[in-house]
Amino acid sequence: MDAIFQTQLPYDIEGNKSLPGISPLAPEEWLMKDEAYAGQMDERERLISTHRDDVIAMDDMAKD
Repeated sequence: MDAIFQTQLPYDIEGNKSLPGISPLAPEEWLMKDEAYAGQMDERERLISTHRDDVIAMDDMAKD
């Protein structure tokens, strides 16, 4: 399997800014699609189709 990780961080770690999760974001900035997104979604679909019971779970109490 090819690596499906980001090649760079999606934020500036050199500047004097707060790290993600520390300061508020506008709703359109919450989710980012980067160069790894397509590969990660392909792997997600592969795992769901080949190992569904291992990667998707629901507590019995949530089924009611």
